[in-house]
Amino acid sequence: MKIYISKDQPSNELGYTWVSSIRTLDAMVQDSEATSIIVDDFLSSVRIEETGNLLLGIVKKMRIGSEIIFYQRDIDLICHEYARGSFNLEEFNRLVFSGDRVNSVFNLDILCNSLKTLNLNIESKQLNHKNFQGVVKARRVKNGN
Repeated sequence: MKIYISKDQPSNELGYTWVSSIRTLDAMVQDSEATSIIVDDFLSSVRIEETGNLLLGIVKKMRIGSEIIFYQRDIDLICHEYARGSFNLEEFNRLVFSGDRVNSVFNLDILCNSLKTLNLNIESKQLNHKNFQGVVKARRVKNGN
């Protein structure tokens, strides 16, 4: 089963089942059922102290060997570009607080460290300087491997 987790319904689902909340994920997907998961700017919808449980809930849905991709705005990159004068405070606020609910911000290092503690191997991480988005690709492995 392929899962797309986002507050916004994707325009092109590519065979992924759209999930807009962790409750829906729990209701629709059994543990170890997902073969591929995309998490699109979803982590910011919860408070930072809730992200550990959110990530754990997502990862337990993954089969061994399955892939997960996170698309998440990177606060370090946004702040760096703001400090360089690349945009003004109004644009900064639009970037950080766009969307329905933004309750936390992330950088790729924090995200990757969190994923490693959940027994995921980080396969790649990239920053897109045009939209300030980080992309992290990871894979679930067996414990101890």
